[in-house]
Parts: sequence; C-alpha cells; structure tokens
Amino acid sequence: MKRGEVVGKQKFNNLNKVIKKTYSQLAEEYVNQLIIKGRSEYTIRSCKYHSKYFLRYLGRDINCAEITQETLENYVLYMKEKKGITNGITINSYLRNISPVLKFGMRKGYILENFMIPEVKYQETFKEIYSPQELDALLKKPNKNDFVTIRTWTAIWVFASTGIRARELRELRVKGVDLLNRTITVNATKNKKARYLPVSSSLSEVLEEYLNIRGGDGEDYL
Repeated sequence: MKRGEVVGKQKFNNLNKVIKKTYSQLAEEYVNQLIIKGRSEYTIRSCKYHSKYFLRYLGRDINCAEITQETLENYVLYMKEKKGITNGITINSYLRNISPVLKFGMRKGYILENFMIPEVKYQETFKEIYSPQELDALLKKPNKNDFVTIRTWTAIWVFASTGIRARELRELRVKGVDLLNRTITVNATKNKKARYLPVSSSLSEVLEEYLNIRGGDGEDYL
C-alpha cells in the first residue's frame, strides 16, 4: 500500500472514532460543567444566550466535527453583513462567549480541528467621562423627597463613590452597610470573592439619610 493511501485510511479511521455530538449537546454539557463548578447564574445565562445565537447562525444543529475555523470566520461575516453589527467590541464579545464552549469541545474530541478563535481588530477610543459640573449635577440632592427619587440619588452616589458593579449593587443587603466602620460588604461578586468597599464621609451621610427613610430589616435588599 502506498504512503498516501495509508494516510488517507488513517484519517478515515480517525473520523470513525469521533464521538458524535451536536453543538446543542456540547453547549448543554458545558453548561452542566458550569453548574457543577458553581459558576454564577449570570455566566450560565450568558452562555446559553450566545449558544442559541450561534445556533441561529448555523441554521441547524450541526455535528461538532463539522465546526472549523472557517465556521467562526463566516460567523464574523454573518454578524457584520447580515446583522449589521459593525462594532468590533460587540463582535469579539459574541466570539468570547462561545469560545469556552468550543475549546471544551476540542478537549473532549468532539471538534476535530484545534483552531484559534478569531478576533476582530478595531480602533480603540477613550471613553467620555463626566465633567466636574456634570458630576455635581448628578450628586446634588434632589428637591423631591419621595422614596424612589431618594433611592435613585443614593444609588448614583454609591456608583460614583465605590465603582461597584450594577449586579453587585442589586444584591446588597441592608446589613451589608456598616456606617460605624464606614464599609459596605459585597458578598455577591462576579469572581465569588467577597470584598469590602470603603465609604467616604460624604457617602456615609447620604446612606444614613436613605436608611432612615427606607427602614426595613437587615436581610432586606438595600
């Protein structure tokens, strides 16, 4: 038998040994791994969303062995030309959110080709920041004293003073605010590592006023 025939036969045999998995089965298996490892609900939800979006692009639930680097390159073109997504940051975000699923499939042997996930180059720009005048306007105490207005004003103060994430702020409990030691305890974090946020004297006054209006128990959401 000639060398070329031997190589061709080996490739054919390797294909026969491939564990057949569809992309949806791969995504489900990966999500189960996230659950086992205790990943956040946000991470799991994001993975499911982007996997469904990728499946819509594929048009059918293809076998993982059919996925190649060209599949991902065509996915980029699909987002740009069919969906009109021109922002490189957005496209890279969609790619990054399915990248762990694909790499998991490569390690498992479901995806035959071990390829690099493409990344779109884009022009970086500086983000616009608030001017001192705009910050003063945001942080100025509102004339209205109804609960919703004061709550919004307090939330803006917490954002501006601590840099806390929106999801972290939503999970804060009343008991997490320690005005005596001027700290906020953040237990629900992205990386699951709890941390303390320092509270300035100005923020302390805002929080004290808000808590006096809010009342409630320590276990209540702030």
